[in-house]
Amino acid sequence: MNENFPVHWLGEIVEEIYLRKPKEITLSTGKTPSGHIHLGILREIIICDALRRIFEEDGKKVNNLLFFDSLDAAKRFPPYIAIDFQNEHIGKPFAMIPCPNEDCRCESYAHHYGNELIGVFPDFGIKINVIWTHELYKTKEMQEKIKIALENTKLIKEILRKYILPTLKEGDKDDFKKMQK
Repeated sequence: MNENFPVHWLGEIVEEIYLRKPKEITLSTGKTPSGHIHLGILREIIICDALRRIFEEDGKKVNNLLFFDSLDAAKRFPPYIAIDFQNEHIGKPFAMIPCPNEDCRCESYAHHYGNELIGVFPDFGIKINVIWTHELYKTKEMQEKIKIALENTKLIKEILRKYILPTLKEGDKDDFKKMQK
């Protein structure tokens, strides 16, 4: 690690990851492109990118990923989206909704707002691989992983109970257990 780098907690994360002795390192974050994306998401992206730079300086293979949850359904729209547009597209996945800007040639609503965020990455020197979930779920590799998950739902539920249940407030634990049935 660069000794001139003053952020000690970042170094602690690096050391924790090195203790696992990974062959390659995957860093990831995600966002639903439901409208203008708040720059607060840059915190996660910049932290992942800072880690990527440190690991790459050390000669490690790093996958730095940003997932756009483009298959998430529109539950609501921001107030700057026309009411008629909202009424027509509520409940549809963002990737299946047309671009809300008539003058734009974006592939979809998801791409319109996702591309806004992607457009600032060069200004920060961010190197990240963007994955659109509506494309990911069509791949054979993902379909195989989904099949494995469906075949192992009991084990997945056990893992979720082990790690999530202790983090919940007492009043939420019963609801979580019911959801797991």
